[in-house]
Amino acid sequence: MNAFTARLKPYISDWDAFYGALGKRSAKAFRVTGSRGTPYLNEIGQLNDFTPCPNINNTYILKDCKSKMSDTVSFQTGGIYILNPSSVLPAAILNSLMPDNPVILDMSAAPGGKTVILSDLTERNGLIAANEPSASRLKALHFNLEKYGAWNVKTMQYDGRILPKYYADTFDGVLLDAPCSHENQMLLNKKINSRWSLKYVNEMSALQKSLILAAFDCLRQDGSLVYSTCTFSPEENEGVILHLLDNRDNAELINLNSSYSKGISGIYTVDSAVMRIFPHITPYDGFFVAAVRKAVSSSAETRQCDKYTKKDSRYRKLIEEHFTAFPENGLLTTKNTDIYLESAISLKGNFRRTGMKFAKTYGDKTELTSQSVWEFGALIRPELKTDVSLKTAKEYLKGFDTQRTSEYDGRIFYYGGIPVGMVKIIGNTYKNKLNRYFLYGKNIEW
Repeated sequence: MNAFTARLKPYISDWDAFYGALGKRSAKAFRVTGSRGTPYLNEIGQLNDFTPCPNINNTYILKDCKSKMSDTVSFQTGGIYILNPSSVLPAAILNSLMPDNPVILDMSAAPGGKTVILSDLTERNGLIAANEPSASRLKALHFNLEKYGAWNVKTMQYDGRILPKYYADTFDGVLLDAPCSHENQMLLNKKINSRWSLKYVNEMSALQKSLILAAFDCLRQDGSLVYSTCTFSPEENEGVILHLLDNRDNAELINLNSSYSKGISGIYTVDSAVMRIFPHITPYDGFFVAAVRKAVSSSAETRQCDKYTKKDSRYRKLIEEHFTAFPENGLLTTKNTDIYLESAISLKGNFRRTGMKFAKTYGDKTELTSQSVWEFGALIRPELKTDVSLKTAKEYLKGFDTQRTSEYDGRIFYYGGIPVGMVKIIGNTYKNKLNRYFLYGKNIEW
């Protein structure tokens, strides 16, 4: 810890306040999946007091947490994401720099928090290619993409440093939430504390510098890159940005005009444009964010992934039977007995998953998945709905069947306007149709 203090204390004037804040848990917060149009806040408001985070989209700080957030129907159906509010900012900044229907690369995506936020902020428009080199972490990414309905996301598994080989000059935007030394958890996580050393910081910095050059090379002309970490050392932050500026003549730093803190490296051109969040100044965990634009050259080319795939009309009956409306920018495709919903924008690549599992066929019958019901609950036809109690909703989400309550009812449970899931009506029983993937968790593959 003495080495950590010696390294950072010269950069942070109010060190005692900063160091004291590192040892305290940040405010508990959550973000609502706003693109669904579902009243999740009604449930949360009945259980806990919360207040909006200033200037952070659909994000709230819990003032009085009377109930465990992970036990709520909203959380279990992908309506809220429990997070550190500052982690929303990289996705929000990148989204603000994007054109309509952007094609975006999330370069280091797992476990998927920023990916699902970015998908929600785009309102499922455009296409997001989410890359994760680790096979085990890719499972966690897939779980969260399905749960939170991020159907405009395709996943791939590459070492980020080789991505320009396949996707040079391709994307409107790149999000690089880089692997880092996680110094914002130094006093709260024993593993992070024991691993920290200046040598480790420099190793991370070398990796980050390789990744940011690759990320920049994947941008099309006039595209934007957002770089972020949850660490403090200048070597992993301002130093990485300076390395990009020194090695790419067409890299232009975007001034974020942040109301948060500026950089601390002493390099004015970089410090004045980037954003730092310190735990002793805000109630959020520490964070660093910077944005860079790829300048237009005389040889600028049109991106290679702006074609829309022709839609298949054979799914029209399925949609009309279940929904009052449906996204025009979605594409339904069949793979074996599964029907997937994905972005209609084409992008070539070796993808691990394209879109969200939307429905499954059983002979001549087709059944919506749980995640389809959660994602499009606001568009479900009224005659398919059955209102249930909180007790019944929670029992359903644990996988239990339920006693039928009415002769005239639909086959999709709702609690307080929140879609809970599909059932099959058999006599006096609602047969539970919750996908067991969500019951048993993200450590299994579908």
